[in-house]
Amino acid sequence: MNARALQALCAALVTGLGVLMLVGWGWDHGTLKTMLPGLISMKVNAALGFVLGGSALALLGRPPGPLRDAGTVCAGGLLTLALATAFVHVTGMTPGFDLTTSLGFGLAAGSLLISRNAAHSLPRSRMAYTLAIAVAGLGLAGYAINVEVFYSIPGFGTSALHTMLGLLLLAAGLLAAGRGGVWIKPAEARTRTDNQALLASNALLRSIFEDGPDAILVVDNAGQIVEASPRVESLFGYTRSALLGQRIEILLPERYRAAHPAHRAAFAAEPHARAMGSGLALSGRRADGSEFPIDVVLSPIQGGHAQRTIAIVRDISARLEIEQGLAEKTVLLQEIHHRVKNNLQVIVSLLRLQADTLQDAAARSALADSQARVQSMALLHQLLYEHKDFARVSLDDYLRQLVQHAQNSTNALQVTFMLDLVPLQLDLQRAVPCGLLVNELLSNACKHAFPDGRSGTLKVELHAPGDDGLALLVVSDDGIGLPAEVEIGQTRSLGLQLVPLLTEQIGAELRIVRNTGTRFELRFRPGG
Repeated sequence: MNARALQALCAALVTGLGVLMLVGWGWDHGTLKTMLPGLISMKVNAALGFVLGGSALALLGRPPGPLRDAGTVCAGGLLTLALATAFVHVTGMTPGFDLTTSLGFGLAAGSLLISRNAAHSLPRSRMAYTLAIAVAGLGLAGYAINVEVFYSIPGFGTSALHTMLGLLLLAAGLLAAGRGGVWIKPAEARTRTDNQALLASNALLRSIFEDGPDAILVVDNAGQIVEASPRVESLFGYTRSALLGQRIEILLPERYRAAHPAHRAAFAAEPHARAMGSGLALSGRRADGSEFPIDVVLSPIQGGHAQRTIAIVRDISARLEIEQGLAEKTVLLQEIHHRVKNNLQVIVSLLRLQADTLQDAAARSALADSQARVQSMALLHQLLYEHKDFARVSLDDYLRQLVQHAQNSTNALQVTFMLDLVPLQLDLQRAVPCGLLVNELLSNACKHAFPDGRSGTLKVELHAPGDDGLALLVVSDDGIGLPAEVEIGQTRSLGLQLVPLLTEQIGAELRIVRNTGTRFELRFRPGG
């Protein structure tokens, strides 16, 4: 059994003894008060002293906090109890318990309080509980050899056998606590906490150094390698012992070695954490002479009186391969969108040529509508090609080009086009139906809102999302207005039949206002 366990056991036994005796006095149970027939009963305040002493013994071994403070209170209570008993003996008042027990409790309480206060007080604490052990041992020896003077002072009362036994257990617990370093003083606790934090920090740093994914080198001002992590061995192909003491230039390609000492000197003149060769392509050289791309981060450290530098080296071969693959795919997607746009332009040209061969006005109008629809998709692919973002499109730029195309292609020169657009991104999947929808609304307004050469205004608005997260797209005109009997999606006009279908593809809510002119409002969530 270790010292801490023994201390805890003694504390439990002493406290239990005191509680048992208090129960005996509370129930007036003779056996509980004497433990064995014919023996002297333990006094009630002696039982209370054991409860206080055992509790103090258990609690004062705790770290600083409420429980430790409670232990101090218990030890103070035990000392007060012992001093009060001694006082009543000296003054001739009726004693609560005998002077021998009072002496033992006083020594035990003194040992508890002395140990609580400071590390340099431990020798005095040991002297106190050693004397307490002597008092208890002498009393028990007196009972063993039937010498009453060992456990009784004439005129000052007699100590019960189990009182001496309890006092011995309390002193033994104090002895175990002192031997096991259980007593934790506030200063010691702070030092121990600081040491534990330092050890944990060192363990963490060592783990990063030993197990980190990057190679870590420590270099002195002379450029010599003084420490290298295990990752350096696998990255450069040198053993750690082979690198220690070597100049850092051994890890650089030959063409960089001559100029590198000047770079080191410049870093030593203005040391601060930074990336090495920011913006430049850096290379490392393995033991076999092969080269590989690297990123290096430098950080100065103060090691004793000499400044040293930590170099964290990362192999970026895999990253560059990914970046190269992404660049190739980007070029490929650009080319695809460019070719799609060109092919759509070819379709537009073919439709225009076909329209020129027709005499029927309705057929020519239908082909013109088809041209506008194909042109709206071609404009989208042109934007994707120009902006090099193939996941989303700038909806405001797209709408601006759609309106410009509608303005250029319409014969209704008396119509004024107005724009009120805020920057907004829309994913590619919904940008196509959105462009087709706006094209249909613009085309329908140009054809029907301003008959007989009537002048007017056609406006396209795009508003940022409100509190509900919905953006607002508005196409409005101040023309003759959409007849009340016209139901969107149920007309013979192909364009108006497409409007609800395209609205659903966008995931929008459509509202039509027919007061002055016609106003189409679409609310949608830009993020999806």
